[in-house]
Amino acid sequence: MGSLTAFLQRGFARACPRGWVCSAEQAVISQHMGLRLGYVPRADVLLARRDGTARLWIEFEVSRADPVAHHAKFATANLFEPRPDTDTFVSMVSAHIDRGRHNLAASTIYLMRASGMSAFQTLLLPQLRGDEIRALNHCTLVELIARPPSMLLWRSIEQSRSRAPLLLRKSTASTSPAISSKSC
Repeated sequence: MGSLTAFLQRGFARACPRGWVCSAEQAVISQHMGLRLGYVPRADVLLARRDGTARLWIEFEVSRADPVAHHAKFATANLFEPRPDTDTFVSMVSAHIDRGRHNLAASTIYLMRASGMSAFQTLLLPQLRGDEIRALNHCTLVELIARPPSMLLWRSIEQSRSRAPLLLRKSTASTSPAISSKSC
């Protein structure tokens, strides 16, 4: 995990909306199922309503060579231990992910939905270019917190965090994942 993911996790926790609980690196399947599968998918951020009516498993795809790996882990785990209707998978893909891999991740959202999951994909840090995200991801956590651009990052975290609960209001049948036609 790069420093940018840790920074974003802290930012989401700091900007957690009233009535929600925010935790990082949260396992989303039982320990027993994890032993059976040989892996345990963990959400970069888990936003959960205190009343139990909604849980958002948020994955940050900052610069992965294979951004679909998390999608596949969550989808496969869901086949063996289905998540309740209150759970939604949210992939946040940065501009640092190349177009083909971004589109593969978006298409995988369709597969997740076809298997019965509530799943969405959105942009991570949409106001930043890929090279800016790459540079930030190479900073230490201390450097990220101290950098002048951190205000831009905090605004982006707040925008992304505030959009996440809105995804729950949209129908999975009528919402398409964002497929990119531009080169990064």
